[in-house]
Amino acid sequence: MNIEAKLTGLDELKGLIQSNVKDAIVEAGEEAVQVQKRESDYLNHTFNLRNAPGYAVTIDGKEVARNVPADGEHGEAEAKTNKTLDKAEKSGTGLIIADGMSYASFVSSKGYDVLDSGLLHADKVLNQKTGK
Repeated sequence: MNIEAKLTGLDELKGLIQSNVKDAIVEAGEEAVQVQKRESDYLNHTFNLRNAPGYAVTIDGKEVARNVPADGEHGEAEAKTNKTLDKAEKSGTGLIIADGMSYASFVSSKGYDVLDSGLLHADKVLNQKTGK
């Protein structure tokens, strides 16, 4: 006796799952950038550093979303973060948060909050969405 089974809808299910994962990661990235802009504790001389935070979302090694929400007056900050995100490792599925200003790591090394609040917030959001 031969039993034949046919599974349908798996591609649609995979697409729905990937869409939901993407939406959750994008939401975490958007919130992380906004939290970071509010929580930064360094003095602003040019406002480039505060306008530079942005993110990219990868699904299965392909970038599927990106946002660097600079205020329009800080094109240099936006361009440098986009360049940093262009060069970032994009294997797997995840969220990349970056600040492309060359002195961001120096300011952070002095104990100031350049990306820390945003990273912690993104981790919290994603853990809540996954039930951790």
